[in-house]
Amino acid sequence: MAKTLVITGSTSGLGLATAHSAVAKGANLVVSSESETALQETLAEFSSHANVVGMVCDVTDASQIQALIQTAHQTFGKIDCWINNAGTTTPSGPTTEVPLAMANLLVSVNIQGCLQGSSLACRYFRKQGYGRLINITGRGEKGPQVDANCYSASKAWARNFTLALRKEEAGNGIEVGTFNPGLILTALTQHPRVLKGKHEKFIKGLKTVLPIIGNPASVSGEALAGFALQEKPLKAENRAGSFVWTALGRLISGRRADVNVETISPKLIEPELD
Repeated sequence: MAKTLVITGSTSGLGLATAHSAVAKGANLVVSSESETALQETLAEFSSHANVVGMVCDVTDASQIQALIQTAHQTFGKIDCWINNAGTTTPSGPTTEVPLAMANLLVSVNIQGCLQGSSLACRYFRKQGYGRLINITGRGEKGPQVDANCYSASKAWARNFTLALRKEEAGNGIEVGTFNPGLILTALTQHPRVLKGKHEKFIKGLKTVLPIIGNPASVSGEALAGFALQEKPLKAENRAGSFVWTALGRLISGRRADVNVETISPKLIEPELD
């Protein structure tokens, strides 16, 4: 029987790449986005697949997450894996100059959204008797990142939260783990938000490291779909691959990731100084 996978924030980037890979592997799929337009565009991509449904879901609203669970259950009768992928960033730059509205939104999406999605998915899994939950981590999950403080702190929170939740749910038939996709080329890296006056150094650094340790979203999406659907138990922490070995291999061989760094252009944000 086909497994059913729910992915929040699955109309672009890693989420969309994972969705395509999961469908190719024969999974039933529930996609979601806070944007109706993005959702409809994504559903159009899967129009030839009867096993794909979707709905608008703002992960900061617990009632919308609950509705997403109900849609998945009513459509496919079960949920085998839930991926909390929805996330956002703040502009790169000094923490105290980041507009507070953007910082507060990040907390709402990356932390509150992950908390609510995890809690509600696990409540469903407890009733079902089994389930798999994967939360996305990333840069800063194990240490501070200067000029990316809000984002990296949210990923450190996600890692600690997920590892504790894994222990709490171990006796309930629920597998819980993290997934670090590595540095991937998505809309967030192709058009990164950077505080004005800080962008030249940041963009130069991104263009340098992306070909060495980065990958197209499809590579990480393939890995994430594999972890979501695999028969063997889910590990506590999972990655798309080894950053160190990837970098060493490319530096030695001279090969680089299949990404076009010339398409990278920043979205400049006015710093909030008062």
